[in-house]
Amino acid sequence: MKGMKVYVEIPVLLLYFAVVFEATISTHLILYKTCSVTLGFNESECALLGTGHESNETMFLEKKVQPYASMILMVQSLMHALIQPFFCFFLGLWSDRFGRKPILLGSFGGFIGCYIAMTIISGLPQSSPWYILVSLIPVCLTGAFPLVITTTVSYITDVTEEKDRGIR
Repeated sequence: MKGMKVYVEIPVLLLYFAVVFEATISTHLILYKTCSVTLGFNESECALLGTGHESNETMFLEKKVQPYASMILMVQSLMHALIQPFFCFFLGLWSDRFGRKPILLGSFGGFIGCYIAMTIISGLPQSSPWYILVSLIPVCLTGAFPLVITTTVSYITDVTEEKDRGIR
């Protein structure tokens, strides 16, 4: 594989789109699972949450579901805000010492593990919405998207000349 160039830009772009879509999807999944599993409401009524249907039933459900779902979403935000940067600092230093590629591969592996776990959890009909937070553990332990961006910029800086960095 000598002489073969490695381009990280396309996988990072695709990962960015996955992260953006995952945020919206996981929020709706938490709302739905909170409504149907935790609070025990009818699944067909819970499916109307977040779709723009304005009826008395959905407004009633929103008042019941929002406080509980907000607590789960707050814990999710805390995981993103506290755990990911903590590991990002240590893994960033590690990448300076041992190379960028293992960190990038590990971060991508964390995202793959997260999305596989989330797929399994969302496929289990009676799984608690709290289990969605468990699926975030692999991505949190690998530094998540801040580490991917930092390592990608560092990698591009390491392997390109100054005149080509803006394009990459």
